[in-house]
Amino acid sequence: MLAVAVHQRNQQIRAGGILFDLESHQQSDCWLGEFISVPSPYMSTFLSLRNKQVLLDVIHHFQDVDLLLVEGAGKQHPRYFGLACEIGVDLDIPTIGITKSSLWGEIDFSHSLYKEGFNYNIFPVYDKTLLIAYFIKKIGNKRGIFVSIGHKISLETTLDIILALLVYRIPEPLRLVKKLLKEAD
Repeated sequence: MLAVAVHQRNQQIRAGGILFDLESHQQSDCWLGEFISVPSPYMSTFLSLRNKQVLLDVIHHFQDVDLLLVEGAGKQHPRYFGLACEIGVDLDIPTIGITKSSLWGEIDFSHSLYKEGFNYNIFPVYDKTLLIAYFIKKIGNKRGIFVSIGHKISLETTLDIILALLVYRIPEPLRLVKKLLKEAD
């Protein structure tokens, strides 16, 4: 699995990636791109306009990527096609989107899913009657994450993978790449 994220410093952005082994839960490689000037201003729901190319540059640095974990929305997006979907479709790689805030949909707090052995509440996120994501938060915490499909993966498989990667609020590979980006700033 390759986890990728973007870090902004003033009017510059850079992306980074960490190759992470799902079986051993170990990082095997990492790479940071160079800072570039922000190509366009931030516009809600149009994150791909500024982040897609720097993320693709990082992804192309790695060989044989079988799964992508992208900091960005997947299907949980007003157009059902966020940054994780765009990258997954462009590269034809199974892709998962992770966000810390909701772009779209309503959390159904009345239907918590229970997974044996996990200390997390899992709530479905719907657009009307269509299941588009899950909201996952540690029991007792207010903040959580939104998990949605990006490309070539089911929402149930996505949920199983993310639950296996949770140590803190953010899935471990994504947390490590964010930490790497911040430390290199």
